[in-house]
Amino acid sequence: MKKFFQDFKKFATRGNVVDMAVGVIIGSAFTAIVNSLVKDILMPLIVWLFPVQDLSNLCIVLRPESVEGAGDALTWNYGNFIMAVINFLIVAFVLFIVLRSIMNARGFVADKYPFIDKKEEKQLRKEGKTKEEMKAINDERKAAKEKEEALKKAQEEAESEKGLLKRAVELLEQIEKK
Repeated sequence: MKKFFQDFKKFATRGNVVDMAVGVIIGSAFTAIVNSLVKDILMPLIVWLFPVQDLSNLCIVLRPESVEGAGDALTWNYGNFIMAVINFLIVAFVLFIVLRSIMNARGFVADKYPFIDKKEEKQLRKEGKTKEEMKAINDERKAAKEKEEALKKAQEEAESEKGLLKRAVELLEQIEKK
């Protein structure tokens, strides 16, 4: 039993589980905010377009309750479905914006053309360059930079070899003098 609680403690205190718990708590608070946005701000605007008091009241009566022995009316409540879809789209859109801004801040979203700055990219678009042409320009610059770095590395290696040979010659000359 002691091992069970030790294993549970390890599981519960691992970073992933704690992060997930924080995410669930923040998510529930976020859901309340989005639900209020939908219910209190956006739905009144949408309902304004329809001749009903509440969007959830939109329905099609398939079988009226006036039929003897039928019980309650049979309705197709498409208003509730519309509300659920709108709520989902708003939550998904807001989460997308939040996650995208976090990923941009952390540098997870890479530039399409890392060797073309934004100002130059706009200029190339104005000139009518296609995506393929811009990719080709980016690839050419990437290849040129890689070639330049390879040359620089080769020069540094050559200089270090030259320095080693020079030092070895100096040491040999010192040994000869002794």
